[in-house]
Amino acid sequence: RKYSYDDFTTSNVGLIPLKRVESGFVIGDENGDYLYLDPSDNYSVWIYYHDGGDVLKIADSFEQFAA
Repeated sequence: RKYSYDDFTTSNVGLIPLKRVESGFVIGDENGDYLYLDPSDNYSVWIYYHDGGDVLKIADSFEQFAA
């Protein structure tokens, strides 16, 4: 967030407020990219890409991700 010029980041579902990303629960990481749950979106599963600061929604819920 401190290197961003905006209060939003890009995703595959549109602009996402950085406050929303900051409130996520990290459940894993790989090469500095974080896998996290978004409590404001039914605990959907996302990836935060540290090199670009963008995010990618990969599942609508943890249950869907685990199946």
